[in-house]
Amino acid sequence: MAKYSEKYKLMYKIMHETENPENKFISISGIRNNDLNSYGSKLIIPSEIDGIPVKRIAPSAFAKNPSIVEVEIMEGTTFIDTSAFEAMNKLEKITFPKTLRVIGPDAFYNCLRLK
Repeated sequence: MAKYSEKYKLMYKIMHETENPENKFISISGIRNNDLNSYGSKLIIPSEIDGIPVKRIAPSAFAKNPSIVEVEIMEGTTFIDTSAFEAMNKLEKITFPKTLRVIGPDAFYNCLRLK
């Protein structure tokens, strides 16, 4: 079941590592529709939510978002899933963390302004 962070205005799921099920991490799944207008043009993916590390951005999490121009992903995220930022027409800039290991297929497909 998806949870919501009031502080970051992000939807997320708590996941468990396959190798060590006692270790939890967060997968960011997107923004609520009613937060789109109030979110602004910069998206920040935090390093943790409620003490649990953010490690993943889920498939299509922010696809087709009409307002985000810049994304900053804080240290800790290791995986950006398939089509996570697909067709974000206004996206111009993204800052990746050093911890990033995988960018899935079409993660930035059709982000024509991305430099």
